[in-house]
Amino acid sequence: MSFHTLMILPMLAAAPYALIETRDVDQTDSNNFQVSVRAVDGKGYFGPRYDMKMEPGAHFIQMTSEYSSKKIARANHDKSLYLNMKPCMRYIVTGQVKTDLDRDWTIRVLGSERILACKTKEELE
Repeated sequence: MSFHTLMILPMLAAAPYALIETRDVDQTDSNNFQVSVRAVDGKGYFGPRYDMKMEPGAHFIQMTSEYSSKKIARANHDKSLYLNMKPCMRYIVTGQVKTDLDRDWTIRVLGSERILACKTKEELE
C-alpha cells in the first residue's frame, strides 16, 4: 500500500454516509414484511441486501418482496422508491400490504434515525 493510499483511507472512513435498512417486522405488524434492496440508481446487486451504506443525496432504490403469502407470489415482486437521504441518517424500510389477502404491496418508510457514529461535514470542520 502506498503512502497516498494510507492518507486517503482515514478521510474515506470519516466521510458522511446514509444507510437504508430493511427489517423483519412481522412480529409487530402483520401487514408489514421484510424487503431487500435489488438495485440503487440502476446498479443491480446479486443476492439479497438488507442494509445498504451509501452517499447522502437522492437515490432511486429498487426493492424486492420477501412476502410469504401465496397470493402475492403471483403479484409483482419489485417496487421502486425515490429517497433523498440526508447525511448520517438511517432509513428503516419495509413492505406493506393492506390485508393478508392483498396481492399488491407498497414500500413503507417506517422512520429515520441519526447514526451516532457518523459525522456530518459541519461536525467534521
